[in-house]
Amino acid sequence: MQLQRGRVRQPRSLDDLTPLEQAQLAVAGERYDGEALPAAARLPHADGDDDVMLSSLTVVDLHDASGELRYVAWTYCVDSGTVFVAGTTDVVAEVIQFGLSCPDPALAAALSAAGIGG
Repeated sequence: MQLQRGRVRQPRSLDDLTPLEQAQLAVAGERYDGEALPAAARLPHADGDDDVMLSSLTVVDLHDASGELRYVAWTYCVDSGTVFVAGTTDVVAEVIQFGLSCPDPALAAALSAAGIGG
Protein backbone atom coordinates (compact mmCIF):
# COMPACT_ATOMS: atom_id res chain seq x y z
CA MET A 1 0.00 0.00 0.00
CA GLN A 2 1.22 3.46 -0.87
CA LEU A 3 -0.22 6.73 0.40
CA GLN A 4 0.45 10.21 -0.89
CA ARG A 5 -0.17 13.47 0.89
CA GLY A 6 -2.85 15.65 -0.62
CA ARG A 7 -4.40 18.81 0.75
CA VAL A 8 -2.89 20.07 4.02
CA ARG A 9 -4.84 22.56 6.13
CA GLN A 10 -4.60 24.31 9.47
CA PRO A 11 -8.22 25.01 10.52
CA ARG A 12 -8.73 27.77 13.04
CA SER A 13 -12.53 28.18 13.20
CA LEU A 14 -15.70 26.13 12.85
CA ASP A 15 -16.19 27.78 9.46
CA ASP A 16 -13.04 25.96 8.32
CA LEU A 17 -14.58 22.54 9.10
CA THR A 18 -17.37 20.46 7.62
CA PRO A 19 -19.80 18.75 10.04
CA LEU A 20 -17.85 15.48 9.56
CA GLU A 21 -14.56 17.23 10.30
CA GLN A 22 -16.08 18.73 13.45
CA ALA A 23 -17.04 15.21 14.53
CA GLN A 24 -13.51 13.95 13.73
CA LEU A 25 -12.00 16.78 15.78
CA ALA A 26 -14.24 15.92 18.72
CA VAL A 27 -13.18 12.25 18.52
CA ALA A 28 -9.49 13.17 18.22
CA GLY A 29 -9.73 15.51 21.19
CA GLU A 30 -11.43 12.94 23.39
CA ARG A 31 -8.84 10.31 22.48
CA TYR A 32 -6.12 12.84 23.33
CA ASP A 33 -7.28 14.10 26.71
CA GLY A 34 -10.32 12.02 27.65
CA GLU A 35 -12.66 15.01 27.60
CA ALA A 36 -15.83 14.72 25.48
CA LEU A 37 -15.95 18.27 24.11
CA PRO A 38 -17.52 19.61 20.92
CA ALA A 39 -15.27 20.82 18.12
CA ALA A 40 -16.00 24.44 19.03
CA ALA A 41 -14.30 23.93 22.38
CA ARG A 42 -11.16 22.66 20.62
CA LEU A 43 -10.66 25.67 18.36
CA PRO A 44 -8.76 28.84 19.28
CA HIS A 45 -10.87 31.43 21.07
CA ALA A 46 -11.03 35.11 20.15
CA ASP A 47 -10.02 36.02 23.71
CA GLY A 48 -6.66 34.32 23.21
CA ASP A 49 -7.48 31.38 25.50
CA ASP A 50 -6.37 28.74 23.01
CA ASP A 51 -6.66 25.02 23.66
CA VAL A 52 -3.08 23.75 23.64
CA MET A 53 -4.20 20.86 21.43
CA LEU A 54 -4.78 23.25 18.58
CA SER A 55 -1.57 25.20 18.81
CA SER A 56 -0.30 23.06 15.94
CA LEU A 57 -3.47 21.50 14.45
CA THR A 58 -2.99 20.23 10.90
CA VAL A 59 -5.31 18.13 8.74
CA VAL A 60 -3.67 16.03 6.00
CA ASP A 61 -5.57 14.20 3.26
CA LEU A 62 -3.96 10.89 2.29
CA HIS A 63 -4.64 9.41 -1.15
CA ASP A 64 -3.89 5.97 -2.55
CA ALA A 65 -1.90 5.46 -5.78
CA SER A 66 -5.05 5.96 -7.90
CA GLY A 67 -5.67 9.35 -6.25
CA GLU A 68 -8.64 8.24 -4.15
CA LEU A 69 -8.88 9.87 -0.73
CA ARG A 70 -8.44 6.99 1.75
CA TYR A 71 -7.50 8.53 5.11
CA VAL A 72 -7.45 11.86 6.91
CA ALA A 73 -4.74 12.50 9.49
CA TRP A 74 -5.22 15.08 12.23
CA THR A 75 -1.97 16.08 13.94
CA TYR A 76 -1.79 18.31 17.00
CA CYS A 77 0.29 19.22 20.05
CA VAL A 78 3.41 18.75 17.95
CA ASP A 79 3.73 15.03 18.78
CA SER A 80 0.19 13.60 18.64
CA GLY A 81 -2.44 12.71 16.07
CA THR A 82 -5.41 10.64 14.97
CA VAL A 83 -5.92 8.99 11.58
CA PHE A 84 -9.44 8.37 10.28
CA VAL A 85 -10.83 6.40 7.38
CA ALA A 86 -11.88 9.14 4.93
CA GLY A 87 -15.53 10.10 5.25
CA THR A 88 -15.92 8.53 8.71
CA THR A 89 -15.02 8.90 12.36
CA ASP A 90 -13.43 5.43 12.34
CA VAL A 91 -9.95 5.64 13.87
CA VAL A 92 -7.30 3.43 12.24
CA ALA A 93 -4.13 4.81 13.82
CA GLU A 94 -2.82 7.26 16.39
CA VAL A 95 0.37 9.24 16.82
CA ILE A 96 1.53 9.22 20.44
CA GLN A 97 4.68 11.16 21.36
CA PHE A 98 5.86 11.04 17.72
CA GLY A 99 5.33 7.25 17.55
CA LEU A 100 2.73 5.63 15.31
CA SER A 101 0.29 3.16 16.86
CA CYS A 102 -1.51 1.15 14.17
CA PRO A 103 -2.64 -2.49 14.34
CA ASP A 104 -2.31 -2.95 10.54
CA PRO A 105 1.40 -3.29 9.62
CA ALA A 106 0.87 -2.41 5.94
CA LEU A 107 -1.10 0.72 6.84
CA ALA A 108 1.48 1.66 9.48
CA ALA A 109 4.25 1.43 6.88
CA ALA A 110 2.25 3.52 4.38
CA LEU A 111 1.44 6.17 6.98
CA SER A 112 5.08 6.36 8.06
CA ALA A 113 6.21 6.68 4.45
CA ALA A 114 3.73 9.55 4.03
CA GLY A 115 5.25 11.32 7.03
CA ILE A 116 2.55 10.53 9.59
CA GLY A 117 4.10 9.62 12.95
CA GLY A 118 7.72 8.90 13.67
